[in-house]
Amino acid sequence: MLFSKINLKKNPVKHFFTIVFIILPLLAITQSEYTSLPAHNYFNENTEVYYSFPVPEPEILQELFHIVSIDKIRPDSVYAYANSREFDLFLTYTIPYTMLQRPGMVEFDVNMKTWDELKNRDLTESWDFYPTYEAYVALMYSFEQDYPDMVEIINIGETVMGRDLLFARISPDIDKKRAVPQFMYTSTMHGDETAGFILSLRLIHYLLTNYGEDEAITSLMDNVDIWICPNENPDGTYTNNNSTVSGATRGNANGIDLNRNYPNPVNNPWQPQQPETTAMISFTDTINFIMSANMHGGIELVNFPFDSWISSVNTHADHDWWEFVMYEYVDTVHAHSPPGYMTGMGDGVTHGGDWYVIYGSRQDYFNYYRSCREFTLELSNQKLLAPHLLPAHWEYNYRSLLNYIRQSIYGVHGIVYDNETGQPLLAEISIPGYDSDNSEVFTSLPHGNYNRPLLTGSYNMLFSAEGFDPVSINGVQAVNYERTRLNVALGEDVSGEVLAVSISLDGEGEVHPFEGEQLFNHGANLFLVAIPAEGWTFEEWIVNGAYYPEENLVYTLTEDTDVLAVFTEHETVSEIAVIPGEMHFGEGVIGQVHSKNLRILNTGDADLTINTISLEGDDVFFMDDPVFRSKMLIPPGNEESVTFYFQPEAEQEYTADIFIESNDPENPIIDIPVSGSGVHEAAIIKLSADTMDFGNVHVNESLAKELTVTNDGNLSLTIESVELDDTLPFTINGIDFPLTLEPGQSQVFIVTFSPLLSGIKSGIAVFQSNAGNNPEYSFYLTGNGFDPTSVHDIHARSVSLEVFPNPIRHNTSVVLNMEEAQSVRLVLFDMQGRLRAVIHDGKLTAGEHIFELSVIYHRLEQGVYVLSAQTSLSQHTLRMIK
Repeated sequence: MLFSKINLKKNPVKHFFTIVFIILPLLAITQSEYTSLPAHNYFNENTEVYYSFPVPEPEILQELFHIVSIDKIRPDSVYAYANSREFDLFLTYTIPYTMLQRPGMVEFDVNMKTWDELKNRDLTESWDFYPTYEAYVALMYSFEQDYPDMVEIINIGETVMGRDLLFARISPDIDKKRAVPQFMYTSTMHGDETAGFILSLRLIHYLLTNYGEDEAITSLMDNVDIWICPNENPDGTYTNNNSTVSGATRGNANGIDLNRNYPNPVNNPWQPQQPETTAMISFTDTINFIMSANMHGGIELVNFPFDSWISSVNTHADHDWWEFVMYEYVDTVHAHSPPGYMTGMGDGVTHGGDWYVIYGSRQDYFNYYRSCREFTLELSNQKLLAPHLLPAHWEYNYRSLLNYIRQSIYGVHGIVYDNETGQPLLAEISIPGYDSDNSEVFTSLPHGNYNRPLLTGSYNMLFSAEGFDPVSINGVQAVNYERTRLNVALGEDVSGEVLAVSISLDGEGEVHPFEGEQLFNHGANLFLVAIPAEGWTFEEWIVNGAYYPEENLVYTLTEDTDVLAVFTEHETVSEIAVIPGEMHFGEGVIGQVHSKNLRILNTGDADLTINTISLEGDDVFFMDDPVFRSKMLIPPGNEESVTFYFQPEAEQEYTADIFIESNDPENPIIDIPVSGSGVHEAAIIKLSADTMDFGNVHVNESLAKELTVTNDGNLSLTIESVELDDTLPFTINGIDFPLTLEPGQSQVFIVTFSPLLSGIKSGIAVFQSNAGNNPEYSFYLTGNGFDPTSVHDIHARSVSLEVFPNPIRHNTSVVLNMEEAQSVRLVLFDMQGRLRAVIHDGKLTAGEHIFELSVIYHRLEQGVYVLSAQTSLSQHTLRMIK
C-alpha cells in the first residue's frame, strides 16, 4: 500500500514534498473511483471536510494521525476532519471514504442572542442560548464593568480573522499579584464544540455573583487566581458570520486543527503554527499556571496526559494523582446526572494515548513544556450542543469544575527565598527518582511561591536556585484534600531538617510570610512583617515566650517555634494635606480665564470630610461648582482635585485666600494664599497635564506618550529649552529649540520612557520660557522599569540603604552609606508609582548619611512604599510599610 514504508511520524516535513509530487497522477484515479469526492470548488467556500473511512492497517493509521485531524475511532470506522491540503494527502492513500455533514451544520434553532437581548437579562438561571460574537465580547467586558474589583478582561491576541482572544482573570484582589496558585480553564479550541463555551461564561458569572455570598466560593477565590477563556477559536465558532454559531467548523479560519498545532515531544506539527496557538503560548509564558483544562465535545469523558504515548509506553510522573483527580471529577458528575452520561471509554476516564494517540495537543504541550497539569474535558456527545441542553450540562458539571480548581490548593505549597536578604528566588522544586518529562515545578516571582499537586504520600524534595547550594528535604508529607506549607531558605547555615512554625494573631492585622501552621528548614531566617488593620497598632511579637517590639523582625529558626503578633486597637483620625500650599497664578491676561488645580489629600487613617471650601478676597478668583465641592468624603489614601480660576479685570495685583474646613482634628481650617496679577499682554504656557505616569514598562523596551503645550496668552510664547536630567530614562524628542508658539497655537511633544534597569524612576522636565504665568514650568515624570525575569533589584555596589524601624514610625531613619562621593536622588513612591516625597537630591560625600522621616510621616497613609536611592549608574530600592 502506498507510503506503507514511509514513516511520517519520524520526519513529516521531509516526506511532505515527496507526497506532493505523487498527488497529481493519483487524483485522476481517486476521483473516478469514488463518486463521493467533494465538488471541485468545495474548498473555495469551506475550510474543512468531515468524512469517515474504514480502519486501515495500524502503520497507515499511525501515519494518518499526523496528516489529518482524527475525530474519533469506532471498531470499523475512523472519523476525520481535513482541510484542502490535508485531504489531498489523504487521497494519495486510495482509501475508500464517505463524505459526511459537518457536525457544526445543525438544523435546530441555536437560539442566538444579541447584546441588546442579553444586557438586561437575569443570567442567574437562563443560560439556554448562544451569544452573537459581538454579544460575547460585550458580555465579557460587562463582567469587568459590573465587578471591577474582582475581574479583569485581558485580550491576549487576535485570530486569523482579527477576532479577539479574551481571558477573564478573576481575583478578589484584582490589582495585586498574589502568592496563590494560578489556574486556567479554556474552551472551544475546536470551534464546533460549543458546550464548554457557554459553561465557561456561566462559570465566570457564577463565581462573581457568589463571592461573599457562598462560603465555599469565597474561600476558593481567596486562595486561587482563576483565568477563563470561554472561546479559544472564535473564527471556527462563528465561521459563517458573527450572528450565528450554526455552520461552525472544527479548525480555525485556515482550516487548521488548533489541538494538533502545539509543539510536541514526539512529532512536531507539520502545519504552520497558527496565530491562536502563538497567542496562547506567548500569554502562558508570562503566567506560571499550576493546573488547567481545555473543554471539548463529541464524546463524554475526561482525558488525562499523555496524548503522545499509550500508557504502557509512557505515563506522567503524577499518573496516580491524575487518576485520583479524574475519578473525583467523573464520580461527582455521575452523582448529579442521568445514567449513561459521561461514560465514554466505559467509565468516563481515559489516559489520552489509550483512547488514541495524537501529536500537537495542547494538553501535552502544557504538561511537557510548561510543568502545568492540564487535562482535556469532553462535555457532550453532541459537538454543537442544542441550546436547551446547556442548562442540564451545567448542572451535571459545575460542581466538578469547582472541585478541579480546588485541587490546585492542595499538595505542597510554600515560598523559596534567600536566607540572607529574604528576597524571593526563582527556584526549581523537584522530586528525584519520581519526576520525569519535566514534571518539576518552579517558583513564581515576585513572591517566590510554588505549588506542587501531589497524592497522599511521603516525598523527598529538592530545592535548587542558581547561585545557591541545593537543599534536600526528605519525608515531606502530602495528604489528599489538605495543604502542606513548606517554606525553604537557601544560603549559608541552613539544612534539610524540618521545623514546625505556627504564626497567629491577637487583634486585627496581617502578617508575613503566612498565618497558620507551616514548615521551615533548620537555620532559616524568619522574616516577620506585621501590618496592622485600619484602626489598629502593632504592639509586639511573642516568639517562644520572648517579646520583640520590632515591627520587622528577623528570627533564626533552630527549633519548633510559636509566633504571636499582637495588635491593639486605636482611634483613627483624618489628616488633610493640600498641594500646592500656596496658589500663584503669576501674570494673567486681562479678561481671559486662567486655571490651576488644587489637590486635597487624606493622609490619615479615617475618612476625611470636607465641610466647606470658600474663597475670600478679590472676586477675580473663583472655583468650579462650589456647592458640589462642599461635603466631599475622601477615604484614607485618596485625594480630590478642585479647579480654581483667575480672570483679571485690570492691570494690578490681586490676592485672596482659600479656606477649607474639614474634620481633621489638628487642622480643622486651613488657609491657602492665592495671588495673581493682571496684564494686557502676556504669553501663557499651558500643558495638557501636570504629571505623566508611564506605569510598568519592560526593561529595554520603550513607551511613548504625547504632551500638548499651548500658548494660552496673547503674546508669542518662546520656549528656550526643556531641562531634563540626561541620566534618567526619560526623553522629550522631535522639537528644535527655541520654539515659538503664537497665541492659541499648540505643539505636541513626544515623551518617552526607556528603562534600562528595573525599579521606579522619576524626573522633572522644566520648560524654560517667557511665559508670564510660569517661566519655569515643572512637569513631573514617573515610570516603573519592570523585568519579569529578574529576581533581585539592581543594587549599587557603592551605595547601601537601610531603614529602621520598618514598618515606619515617627522616629524612623533612612541610613545611606556611600563608598565614594557622588550625586544621589533619594525619593519615595507609593505602590501606584506616584512620587510622594523627595528626601534628598544632590551630591553626598563618602560615608554615612542619616535622614529622618518624621517630617513626612504624617503625610503617608497606611500601606506599602518604595524607597529608591538613584545614582547615575544604578539604583537601590527598599520597601517600607506604614
